[in-house]
Parts: sequence; structure tokens; C-alpha cells
Amino acid sequence: MRENLALLLKKAAVFLVSVWLLSLVVFCMARLAPSDPLSAYYGERVEKMSVVEKEEARARLGLDQPLLEQYGVWLKNALHGEFGISYKYKQPVMEVISQRLGNTLLLGGLGFVLTFAGALGLGLLCAWYEDRWVDRLLCRLGTVMSCIPEFWLSMLLILIFCVLLGWLPSSGAYSVGRASDVGDRIVHLILPMAVVLAGHLWYYAYMVRSRLLEEIWDVAGDFVNDNTLTVYIKRLREKIETDPAAPQIIRTVRGLGYRVEL
Repeated sequence: MRENLALLLKKAAVFLVSVWLLSLVVFCMARLAPSDPLSAYYGERVEKMSVVEKEEARARLGLDQPLLEQYGVWLKNALHGEFGISYKYKQPVMEVISQRLGNTLLLGGLGFVLTFAGALGLGLLCAWYEDRWVDRLLCRLGTVMSCIPEFWLSMLLILIFCVLLGWLPSSGAYSVGRASDVGDRIVHLILPMAVVLAGHLWYYAYMVRSRLLEEIWDVAGDFVNDNTLTVYIKRLREKIETDPAAPQIIRTVRGLGYRVEL
């Protein structure tokens, strides 16, 4: 019990120190960036300000203090739930976050559920038809999709379905004045959800497939532990096959075993 408590406290301490270091680095990078925070907040009005007005504006934003003092003030306020003002939106950061939190949780939560369900289904399908055309097709498709950067896929989908075809909206969580329209929200979720699934579905599906083949079934469909021929064949494939997910040298003959083709 004491060991578990000590381990838990150690992990909590590491987490807190990591968060603190991350906040310090991000804060310093934001302040030392080439862009001027004063220009980011006031925009073109900065050019019309006098030197005195600029100094007063910096004082109001707390930019006239040394960098570490600025961070100390920010950290103190952050511990009380105040993260300062967004220079872009001219609003408190917590208000900006709260306005978008619901849509973010909806996208993330729905994406998690669909990714889990889809990965489980695809993993089961590939494991059941191991080394057959269905398994090979899905594994190769997953390899291709997982190599596509999400930002590039997002732009490609917007170009095709929003610009060229005009079928789907390119941004926003809902159309203006239709916040309560469930159908309109679903339409706006299609493209973001497609990108989320494309970026995570195949990875977890392959994990499910691999775990099933290693831990549950052998080639005859019987329950096995992890110390079986299947595990050794997998490890051997990883060493000699160009693509272990679609083996060409050591092939599986379901119900019989394995066959080596040279």
C-alpha cells in the first residue's frame, strides 16, 4: 500500500513539474517571439500611438515588467483560474476556452467512440481473414492513410467537398442562427470527424489485429497464450518480410499452418 502511494505521489510530482516547465517554456517563447504583443492586441492602432501612449498600453498589459516577473504574475493568476487576456480575441482566455469547449468535447468524445468501435471492428475483420485479400487490402490502405499528414488531408477534403463540389461547409460548428439544429451540426462534423478517424483509426485497428493474433487465436482458431507458434512466426516475419502486415515469404494457410514461399 505504501509503495503504491509513493509511486502515485512520485508520478503526481513528475506531472506537476512537467506542466510547470512546459508553461514556462511556452510563456517565454510567446514573449520572445518576433511579433510584438502590443501590435497583436491593438492592431494597426499602434502605429498612431505616441511613445507615451505605447508605454501606458504596455503597462496596462503588464509588458513593462521583466520577463520572469511577467511569468510570476501570470502563474499566480493562473493558479486562481485567470489565464490573462487573449491578444487575438480581446477577451479573457477562460471565456475564449469556454465558448469552444463544448464543440471540442463533442468532436473529441465522438471521435474517441467512433475510433474505438471502428478499430475494434476492423481489427476483428483483419484477424479473422488473416493473410487473405481483405486483410491485405485493409492493412495496405491503413498504411497509406496513416502516412498522410492530417493538415494536408484536411486541406484536400476542403478543396474537394467544399470548394469544388460545395457539398459540405468548410468551417464552423454550425451555420449562423442554427445552433440548435442537430442536422446542421452533424453536417459540420463530417469533415473534422473524417480527419480524426483517418489519423487514428488504422493505427488502433492494427493494434487490435496484432493482439488478437498473438494472444487469443492460433491458426486453427483455438485459444492460446502468448507463448505460441503464432508469436514466433510474427517475430520472424518482422525480420525477413518487407511488409510484415502482408507477408509474401511465410504465408498462413488457415487450418493447416504456415507455408514458406521463396
